[in-house]
Amino acid sequence: MLIGAHVSPAGGLANAVQRGTERGCQAIQIFNQSPRMWRPTAYGEDDFEAFRAAMKQSPIKAVLIHAVYLLNCASEDREIRTKSRASLIQSLRVGDGIGATGRRPSRRIGEAGSRR
Repeated sequence: MLIGAHVSPAGGLANAVQRGTERGCQAIQIFNQSPRMWRPTAYGEDDFEAFRAAMKQSPIKAVLIHAVYLLNCASEDREIRTKSRASLIQSLRVGDGIGATGRRPSRRIGEAGSRR
């Protein structure tokens, strides 16, 4: 079993690795963008390379991407579905770029049967 924490990638993806290492983590979870906004962070290959290099130098064995809280691919609202798909695709791209081992979806919100 790996023990870890949710850490911030503020200032660059590689900073999340440093924060996890400082906390003694074997695994980390990050948001690939603000969890409460539809605006994706524009990471590039340089960001991914820096993250992967930091990982090689760290004791961290697993990275998970946490999807934004707004995500709802089954929404009855077309705009929400479209934004949700775009956000999910972005999180998959970032996860692929950094070598994430998993993704954590958020719960659905705002429709009948949803938890609030």
